[in-house]
Amino acid sequence: MFNLGFNIQNEYKILVCAGADGGGEFLKILQANNIPCKELKHLRRSICPIDDLLCVMDIAQIIKNFAPDIVFISSSKAGALGTAAAIFCRWFGRKFTLIYRIDWAFNDPRPALERKIYIVIENFLSKFRDIIIQNDQFDLRTAKINGIKPKLGFKIIHNGIDGNALDFLDKNDARNFFHNKLNTDLNQFDLIIGTIANYYKTKGLSYLLDAMAELSKTKNIGCILVGDGPERKILEKIIKQRGLENRVFLAGQISDAYKYLKACDIFVLPSAKEGFPWTILEAMLAGLPIIATKVGAIPEILENGVNGWIVESENQKQIVEKILWFSAHPDDRHSFGISAKQRAKNQFALNTMLSKYRQLFRAIIDKKTNFIDFD
Repeated sequence: MFNLGFNIQNEYKILVCAGADGGGEFLKILQANNIPCKELKHLRRSICPIDDLLCVMDIAQIIKNFAPDIVFISSSKAGALGTAAAIFCRWFGRKFTLIYRIDWAFNDPRPALERKIYIVIENFLSKFRDIIIQNDQFDLRTAKINGIKPKLGFKIIHNGIDGNALDFLDKNDARNFFHNKLNTDLNQFDLIIGTIANYYKTKGLSYLLDAMAELSKTKNIGCILVGDGPERKILEKIIKQRGLENRVFLAGQISDAYKYLKACDIFVLPSAKEGFPWTILEAMLAGLPIIATKVGAIPEILENGVNGWIVESENQKQIVEKILWFSAHPDDRHSFGISAKQRAKNQFALNTMLSKYRQLFRAIIDKKTNFIDFD
């Protein structure tokens, strides 16, 4: 959302609204880059009936005052409240196109009843949304299977990244950074595995730890997990139980973590659920070979056996097998990394994403939605 807002703010009159959960970091970034923004004081991640109602009223007031041609909403919670506000405004004659960009919550690993509730809600709300933007074919397929149907149609727009804007440290400098932060010399290991992920259950980090426990029996391999979150205590317990204290390092949150990716030899993302993971694009641009699970958009991002290996989720055995393969084939590891970098540059460029959004917005503003090539 930042990249989109930053790059179109001089072409359109825009206003980005966001909640302050998580310390309001997103709002701070918007403000630092002079992107017009407004805090939704009542927007919360959790369900809070009073705050939710007040948030709907706040969004409706913003729509009334700003009078946009396009209302663009994202995420399940903000999407539901934003759609409710849009319905209210349309009752009073406001006209605009409602776009919803989403990675479906019902594709998360969660109880069947909870998934069904999400599907029912999204199915109902989709009747009031004009266009739904999906990041990948998987989300598009599951939406259609579950009867979700926006008024105009679906559009797939992959995330895009500006590879030229990423200033990676070289391998030695990146390893020196971790040496100082972790008080550990990474050069003692024959191979370094790395990942950048929030410590959530859906990220599948426990399976990577199980894989590391198996690998530690025969290989001198280290592992860095950059991130933080509610699963930290659980991960610390697993590390202690498996005797991995001197091999696996929880590095915590690091600002601009991508800069230090070249400290690693292989990037592993063991998620049980993903949408379109930004960190994989960063790792590819760092020239790292990838091991990632067959979830979300990952099969669309990676070419299995060319620039990465795709494994089944919740399967530490396959993670072990692919790490051992990379360990035994250093030349292929290098060629996989080169191929990954080229694919990220060629297929997932920021300019490609921006061009698709510009075409979509222009068709809407020019009232030529019948010319949009929906998916």
